Amino acid sequence: MQFSTLAKHNLEHIEPILNVFNSHVKKFKNKQHRLLDYTNDKFDRDFVEFNVDISNVETLLQEYINSNFANITNIMDSLSLLRKFKCILHRNSLKNGLQNKYTLLFQQYGAEIEKIKVDYTKDKEKPPIQRNLPPVSGAITWSRHLFNRISVPME
Repeated sequence: MQFSTLAKHNLEHIEPILNVFNSHVKKFKNKQHRLLDYTNDKFDRDFVEFNVDISNVETLLQEYINSNFANITNIMDSLSLLRKFKCILHRNSLKNGLQNKYTLLFQQYGAEIEKIKVDYTKDKEKPPIQRNLPPVSGAITWSRHLFNRISVPME
């Protein structure tokens, strides 16, 4: 269910992980076990092997998620990606990894607020004004832009 949901959401560069998962499922299905033969423990061994393979695929998926958050350039894009992963992921091991991403995003947001604070204190006397704007409306536009950079991620 987890990987079929991932396939439906068309995430970038997720196809190799889905292909690995599908190959493990296909390999397990092709073994054609006789489930009613209780004297044969081949199914149990194969099922344990299958679970190990799926655990490896989950590790690949966790690495994929980590790589998406490794280069955070925009807080809003990262928050929307985090919301998307939160809706998609069902397994507890993957959900716990997402909780760590919130901490990372809050740290990044704190750094962004500090940068905005430095920019404001540096330019508050003579704000950078866009071309073709009067000085007062240019200063108001600049301050609203700084305010939006702070308030939109909070919302």
